[in-house]
Amino acid sequence: MSERGTNLPPEQQAIRDKCFHPSGTFVEFPIEDVEVSIPARFEKIVRMYPDRLAVKDIERSLTYDELNKAANQIAHSILEKRGQVSEPVILFFEHAIDVIATILGVLKAGKFYVVIDPSSPLERIRSIVEDCGADIIVTNSRNADLANKLEHATCALVNIDRISDFYPSDDIGHTVLPDDLATICYTSGSTGKPKGVVQAHRNVLHSVKILSERYGVTVNDRLTLLHSLSFASGHAHFRISLLNGASLFPFNIKSEGVRHLASSH
Repeated sequence: MSERGTNLPPEQQAIRDKCFHPSGTFVEFPIEDVEVSIPARFEKIVRMYPDRLAVKDIERSLTYDELNKAANQIAHSILEKRGQVSEPVILFFEHAIDVIATILGVLKAGKFYVVIDPSSPLERIRSIVEDCGADIIVTNSRNADLANKLEHATCALVNIDRISDFYPSDDIGHTVLPDDLATICYTSGSTGKPKGVVQAHRNVLHSVKILSERYGVTVNDRLTLLHSLSFASGHAHFRISLLNGASLFPFNIKSEGVRHLASSH
C-alpha cells in the first residue's frame, strides 16, 4: 500500500515504487458508497471477495464470508435482546478478531458501538459506561467476569462465545441510513474526563473513501492493527482494509510485544 503522490522527494518516491502493486488493482470506492452505510459497503465487499482472508490474529483467521456470517449471528442475538431501536452498545474485548466481528454485528443491527479496552484503568471504564448511557454490553468469555461487574440492573449482557448456531448467519436486511450513528470514540481523558466523539456512517465512509484513494488500497494489501479500537486512531486501518477487500492483522503489542510481529503476518 503506498501513497500516489507526484511531487514526493526522491527517497520517498523510491519507497513508493517498491511498495506499489504493479497490477494497479485498486478497489473502486464510488461516491454512492458513501451515501449508504458501513454494513452495506462491507457486504458489497463480501460478495466480491468471499474467500479472501479478511482478518487474522494470533489464534485464528476468518475469510470475508466467515467474518460476515459471524457478524450476522452477533447481530441477530443483539436484536433478539434489544430490538431495532438505535442505541449505544458497549464492546468489551481484547485486541483480536472478536471485537472486529462484533463491531460489524452491532452496525448490522442498526446500533452504534463504544469500544472499551478491558486493560484500561477501572476509573476510565466506569466513566465511559456512565457517560454513554448504554444498556447492553457485548463481550466474550475471556472478559465476562469484568463485564459482569459493570452490568447494572437494566443492562443486558451478550457473551458471543455462548451464541448458539441457532441464530441465522444470513444478512440482516435491516436498513441503516447514512446519517445514523455508527460509533462514539472517547478521548484519552488526559486533561480531565474522557469526552465522546460521535461519528455517523456517512462521516466514516467519507473518511474511508479519501484514505482508500490516497493510499491506493488493493485486495493484496495486508494491514496491521496495532492501535486500540477504544481510541479513534485505531480505526483507520480497520476500516480501509475491511471495506476494500484487504486483510487485517490485529496484533496486541501489550501482551505479545514486537518480537513475533513480522512472522505473524
